[in-house]
Amino acid sequence: MGDCGENLEELIQSVEDQIRRVEQKIDRVEVQIDGCRDDEERKQLRHKIALLRNKGAQLRDKEARLRDEKAQLWEQFLQDSIDHSAELLEGLLLPPVIELPQDGVGLARVLFPSWHGEQHGQLPVVNKTYFRIKNRFPKFAEEFLRVTDVSTLSMSLSSTLEEATIAPKSEMDVSYTVQVYLRRFFNACNEYSLDGSTLDLTFNKSEKLSLSKSNATLSRRRPDTLGEMFQCTFLVGEDELSDLLEAENDISLKMQPLNPRFYGDLRFILGYIAAGTKFQWVFIGKDMSLVRIEPLLDLAKIPNRILLILSIFNAFTLVRKMAEKIPPLPGRHAMFSSLVQGDCTIYFLNDSVRKMIKNFKSYCEATATDFNVVNRAYNDVKGSPYLPMVIEEPELGRGGDSYKVTIGPLGYSPRIRSEEDTKMLAKSVCNALKVLHEKGFVHRDVRLPNIVEITHGQFMLIDLETVAESPFFVHPSFHYLTDWSRDMLENSHYTPKSDMYQLGKLLGDKFTTFTRSPSARQFISRLMSKQVDANTALEDPWLKVDEEMSGM
Repeated sequence: MGDCGENLEELIQSVEDQIRRVEQKIDRVEVQIDGCRDDEERKQLRHKIALLRNKGAQLRDKEARLRDEKAQLWEQFLQDSIDHSAELLEGLLLPPVIELPQDGVGLARVLFPSWHGEQHGQLPVVNKTYFRIKNRFPKFAEEFLRVTDVSTLSMSLSSTLEEATIAPKSEMDVSYTVQVYLRRFFNACNEYSLDGSTLDLTFNKSEKLSLSKSNATLSRRRPDTLGEMFQCTFLVGEDELSDLLEAENDISLKMQPLNPRFYGDLRFILGYIAAGTKFQWVFIGKDMSLVRIEPLLDLAKIPNRILLILSIFNAFTLVRKMAEKIPPLPGRHAMFSSLVQGDCTIYFLNDSVRKMIKNFKSYCEATATDFNVVNRAYNDVKGSPYLPMVIEEPELGRGGDSYKVTIGPLGYSPRIRSEEDTKMLAKSVCNALKVLHEKGFVHRDVRLPNIVEITHGQFMLIDLETVAESPFFVHPSFHYLTDWSRDMLENSHYTPKSDMYQLGKLLGDKFTTFTRSPSARQFISRLMSKQVDANTALEDPWLKVDEEMSGM
């Protein structure tokens, strides 16, 4: 990259020095404020701090631009050379873990094998970085670093090791520092790993949880960092400004037991806590127990940065093995993840979901329902295993324009692989509709996206936000809901038999392969001709035959 790269590095170091001097001035002014008794003078000193902080922010922006320019320069340089990053990564990653660790001691051996006298990797860095570090830490450099040719990975490792770590002034500074390490090196694993495994990272600092317009954020209820593979959460983390114990307490409060439906026999997930420049991995048991993993790392120290980066690569290998052990479930949603569908956002917890709808007044106008009907429906169907169980009551936000409810249990996309599976789905939906209809409601949205599997053979009809009192008059100006047609209505009314029609259409359209038998076709025909209600449907020979055979 030549002289241009050298000049950029010098400029970056100069800006870092300026940032340090500004922060030192801020510290001195803060001391002056503490000792000042004159209100006017205190006001001037606070104004001075504001100016210094603004200058610091401008310098940080300048540093970021210079680093981007340097990265672009390296990218241009590497386009004309062969990038050996994939080979370097495969040589760096641990061999596949044969047995998953069962406790904190076992996890420590995987993340920090060098601390236990076992074989460990060496970070590939460029020549200049190697000798700079070797001059200060000769034995450490010889054991944990190796010189390689210029590649994307070696350049990223080199720049990370040489970047100055500035003492954080806020929790966001801590999060930013940690994110740099996690993003760079988990993403390197994602990009260059030969088996195609990817660990998707989410940082939750700015996601809203509260229905109010306050500064409450999702991070109050969810860990600051999530790492997901195969739609399952395997990594969580919590950042604090200065107190590592506070980070540990926060992650303990936010964690939930691992749901065996989604995690199988897996005994733990990986976590971390960070505060100031300190970072520590933790073992999080399926019962939410936490064990800190030694060593405690100080990212202001280059040897500790090396150990952290090596442990990140080892963590990637570990998560790959963990992902092999979980049950293969379609439509699984990772714990603490979220799904946005228009004005509706769904947050997935360990065995429940929190559903939030903004612009709820507009939603009610469009669907011709209201909060009182929805609230009554959720409460009237309590106790049915075929309909959602309310965990936190439906609630309107300030002004009534936002809505939330927490329901469970958490399911997954139906796995329909036979006619028997299709019957069990149909029977579950009929049972759900029977309860709703007996309570005076119609569902109005009996579609596959609103049916989840809870355990093999048991399904649940969800999304009660579409319910209406029965019968529901369909005004000529009413905009039909998804998959509606005039054929399902009875004299311009949506009735319980309209729900049954929707079920018949669902079975005929989505499960054609498994509804070819004469009894199945007859059952669907009766539903779509609106001949049967939910009670009668449950007595149909197609649904009853297996019960009779099992009782013989």
